[in-house]
Amino acid sequence: MNRYDRIQVAEKCVGTFALGAEELGINVAVMDMYDGEARLVSPFSLPVERSKEHLMSGTTGGGSPLTEAVNIGSGRLSQEANKNPFMLVVTDGKAADRDEFATIVGDAPFPIVGITLLLEQSSGTVPAKFQTQASQFDSHAFAYSEQDLRSTLQRLSYGIAF
Repeated sequence: MNRYDRIQVAEKCVGTFALGAEELGINVAVMDMYDGEARLVSPFSLPVERSKEHLMSGTTGGGSPLTEAVNIGSGRLSQEANKNPFMLVVTDGKAADRDEFATIVGDAPFPIVGITLLLEQSSGTVPAKFQTQASQFDSHAFAYSEQDLRSTLQRLSYGIAF
């Protein structure tokens, strides 16, 4: 599976999750990473449906500034008046600066949940480069297929709804 296919899987599943969370009354914002930059593609003030074109763009390119995206997202989330805020990070990469990433995740005043896409790996196989990062999240799962990602997001939504 190439990078474009991984992005399509992530966009489709995260978009569905965001729409579902919004239907539960959760204030949702979505960021993505493209060409070395973190971008806000669906702000808190805009219904997710109205951001569909940006959420499902399928665009890929450049590096994924994971630490920058989590830092920006953390700042944005801290500014919102959410009752039970949390951040969901779906990535197919790792943070370039592991120490800074660990500090940002550790200092966040809300849980940060991570899902790492390992769509080219055999189920249960975790490359060493992802093991440390996984342990830095408040909660983390690996997804080896689109179905794994959907199931993980569904379990997360049950935890939010109930």
